[in-house]
Amino acid sequence: MGQQSSKEHGIWCDAVINDEGCSGFDVSLAGQTIVRSGQWEFQARLQAWREILTVTKETMTQTLFIGDPGKDLKLASTIQGTKR
Repeated sequence: MGQQSSKEHGIWCDAVINDEGCSGFDVSLAGQTIVRSGQWEFQARLQAWREILTVTKETMTQTLFIGDPGKDLKLASTIQGTKR
């Protein structure tokens, strides 16, 4: 039997870099991977983002991609952690 996945919606608010103040985003969970994605407007320019979070008993990796909606998103940051 394959992995079950679920989808939810969230809201992200940051009046400093989000012209709208708050924007909705989608969240999906498949196994140990959480994917969040959405769009926001900053200085009258629409931007898309996707964040992938993978957590195991020993590690955590958070990867953020940003770019123009409908185009390939570019890697913006990667954060990695390990349990001691």
